[in-house]
Amino acid sequence: MRKIALLFSLAVMTLVPARAPGFIREGRIITIAAGTEVQVSTQAIRVDRIFVQALPSASGGLVYVFDGVKSGTTPAFGTNPAAVLCAATSTTPGCSYGDSVNPRSGDAIILSQFWIDGAHTGDKVVVSWNRIN
Repeated sequence: MRKIALLFSLAVMTLVPARAPGFIREGRIITIAAGTEVQVSTQAIRVDRIFVQALPSASGGLVYVFDGVKSGTTPAFGTNPAAVLCAATSTTPGCSYGDSVNPRSGDAIILSQFWIDGAHTGDKVVVSWNRIN
């Protein structure tokens, strides 16, 4: 019986993909103050993947995602949004934004270059990323 359990465990482990070592999934929820861009992180954290989505809200507004903002500058909606996401409703999240790179090639997304803003104060936006160690 132990042999069968061991063989079953080994079979399951070979079917479940192992996560590559050195990656940490993190995230935060940002509360929108319309017209005030929020930097996702002040640290130049290297990530290989980022995901942004407005959480359900009864009075949801558009969400603005800014990507690749140069250090020392604050983005402006009229000049450099990477994406405008549709609003959430009271029962469904809004549209999502995602970006990814291949870290094996040495590429990385720099988290301090990501900013979030929105059209409606009080809306909440989830931002999650995969940190590269």
